[in-house]
Amino acid sequence: MATIIDISFAKSPKPNTDTAVVFVMSAGKMLSHATALDKKAGGLLAAALTTRTAFKGKEGETLSVILPKQAVFKQALLVGLGDSQEKDLSAFENIGGKICAALQSISAQGACIFLESEKSVDIAAAVASGIRLRNYVFDKYKLGNKKPKSGDTKKSDALRSITILTKDVAAAGKAFKTYDAIAGGVRLARDLVNEVPNVLYPESYAKIIEKELKPLGVQIEILDFKKMQKMGFGAHLAVGMGSARPPCVVVMRWKGTTGTAKKARKGPLAFVGKGVTFDTGGISIKPAAGMEEMKMDMGGSAAVVGLIKALAVRKAKVDVVGIVGLAENMPS
Repeated sequence: MATIIDISFAKSPKPNTDTAVVFVMSAGKMLSHATALDKKAGGLLAAALTTRTAFKGKEGETLSVILPKQAVFKQALLVGLGDSQEKDLSAFENIGGKICAALQSISAQGACIFLESEKSVDIAAAVASGIRLRNYVFDKYKLGNKKPKSGDTKKSDALRSITILTKDVAAAGKAFKTYDAIAGGVRLARDLVNEVPNVLYPESYAKIIEKELKPLGVQIEILDFKKMQKMGFGAHLAVGMGSARPPCVVVMRWKGTTGTAKKARKGPLAFVGKGVTFDTGGISIKPAAGMEEMKMDMGGSAAVVGLIKALAVRKAKVDVVGIVGLAENMPS
């Protein structure tokens, strides 16, 4: 299975941290933490910036440097911030993703990110969110993807932990909870889109939704063939009529304002997602190349399911209804 990175916040680096992440502006101008690390490293960072001219310090650019023993860390990852440190949080979220990918490419196992801004609480949470979103792999069906046996002491080269330094650890952790809830919804949506269509079809999809969301307090209603026929869902029934697997509709209700003083808007906010788990529509004229991608015709429904999960995990004080029409458009 893909290694899940342990993301934490602290005021100082943790033991067994092998990689320091520091920031650089355009034209290779090192910020304070990079400068301090460069002094310990005997000027190696400055030398690398001078000789490796491909690195310009542009936003999201990265450069790795091996460090001597006196620098404490085994290696440094220089990360570009561009012309200004003043960025919106989405930019720092993107930078977090770039940091994650770069750390994995240089075989870092434990890393520490030295932030510069006084607003490091919000920035720390955004960077952590980018790391969480970037650290996604769908390797469910890959051969050799086995969990380590009990008692196996062999160390993995995978990136295991990232510590983000910030002045207010508790506040950063609290801010990250919202991001992490959203990331959980995104991961679920990605898993659904990546799943193979002989595993994900209307009936099984509905069961997955129920399993994922019901324990979080989401009310689930599944409309089967007979209910849809009675309610006049003619168009949706027609889409799945050729398949051996009947269509269904799943209604997800998140009632976040129940028991709160906050007044709900007039009626809940509603999201509707298309859930065609495999679409062979026009099979007589569609080329064979790319046919496997037609399993992604349920991406809209995955986005809605992921959204409802994110709201439920966050305990969002909103009333939302998510509706997904699930069908397999395929000849039997």
